[in-house]
Amino acid sequence: MKALVVFRDGCHPLSWILKTGFQHCFVCVKSDGFWIQVDAERGIPVIKTVATADFDLLTHIRNMGFTVVETYQRTFAVTFPISVRNCVGLVKTVLCINSWSLTPCGLYNYLRTH
Repeated sequence: MKALVVFRDGCHPLSWILKTGFQHCFVCVKSDGFWIQVDAERGIPVIKTVATADFDLLTHIRNMGFTVVETYQRTFAVTFPISVRNCVGLVKTVLCINSWSLTPCGLYNYLRTH
């Protein structure tokens, strides 16, 4: 399944220790003719339809000034390492990514090489 991982600044108390532009992340997956966004910025996962599948969501998000990595959902559920309950953990769970990444910047670096 095609997916876009979006990186941007956040607004939680620990944002000041994270790299600018990589303080929060969320994922958009293409499914059944739509782009579905899964985001947990405030600690509660919010799932919503953001566009039809034929919409160029990648360009739209980049034009908003955010960093985006095009990727895909893997086919095997994550069993290790244990996922942290933050935005990175949610993205890794949705995309079935096995990685030690704990921060959005760490996830970005992982996705760029895998």
